[in-house]
Amino acid sequence: MAAFVSLDPEKLSDALLAMRFPPLVSFAVSYGYRMLPILIEEFSTVFEGYRLRQAPPARRGILGWRIIYQWVSMAVMSFYPIFLNTARSVRTTVEALEARGFNHAAIDARSRKIRLAYLRFKGLDYAVVAGSVTVIALAYWAGVQWPVYRL
Repeated sequence: MAAFVSLDPEKLSDALLAMRFPPLVSFAVSYGYRMLPILIEEFSTVFEGYRLRQAPPARRGILGWRIIYQWVSMAVMSFYPIFLNTARSVRTTVEALEARGFNHAAIDARSRKIRLAYLRFKGLDYAVVAGSVTVIALAYWAGVQWPVYRL
């Protein structure tokens, strides 16, 4: 969770490329990372618009089933405008990636090397990996030493 909160989508994409993930996977993760907050905000805006334009049901029904039905139908109707707005932003994103040479960097080894040149594994990175391995080893050791017995 901490990595996704503090990590730039471009650095994440470059790190996946450096670990030899397929370029399409790298692009998909980076694009999803950038678009998910936008999609959630867009859904909220469209859904609230539908909610403000529609009157609540005259009667609630047993356990409020009419209200639940109305909210589910508004959620389904909200997806079409979201897809139209997303298609517009996808075009802009693809053009920006092509201008940066994303496709060429995936094919040519020289451009890949230039694109990934700034990535370095520093001392703090080694410390985080060592600490993680230590915590996992201690947790495993504690589980082996003191097993939990269930009745």
